[in-house]
Amino acid sequence: MSDHHQSQEGHGSQDASPGTPPQHGGATGSQHQQGAAGSPAPGPAPDDFSESARREYWKKNLTVIGVCMGIWAFVSLGLGVLLGPTLNELGSIGGYPLGFFFAQQGSIYVFLALIFFYAWYMNRLDRQFGVEED
Repeated sequence: MSDHHQSQEGHGSQDASPGTPPQHGGATGSQHQQGAAGSPAPGPAPDDFSESARREYWKKNLTVIGVCMGIWAFVSLGLGVLLGPTLNELGSIGGYPLGFFFAQQGSIYVFLALIFFYAWYMNRLDRQFGVEED
C-alpha cells in the first residue's frame, strides 16, 4: 500500500473506491465537507445522491466515454490508416487524397467535435442527476 493511500485512510472521508464515481462534482474527501473559507460545498450532500443514482450516473458516463473513444479510434485508425488506401482511391478533399486527409486532419476535427459533444452531454447528465456545477 502506498504512503499516499495510507495517509488518506485515517481522515474519515468517504473516498470512492476505484471504479466508483465521485460523490459530487469530482471532489473527494474533505472537499465534500467544506467549500472555500469553511463554508459548506454547494449542491446536494453526498447522502442525497443514492448508491443506485451513483451507479446509473457512472454507467452513463462510462458508456458515453466508450462511444466517443470508439468513434475517435474508428476515424483516426480505421479511416486514416487501415482504410486509407481504399479512401485514397475514392477521391480527395482540398487536393489531398481522402485517406491522407482523415489521417492528418479529419481525425483532429472529429476529436474536437467529440470534446464539445462530451462536455455538452456531461453538463446535461449532471443537471439530470442534480450534481451540476455553478
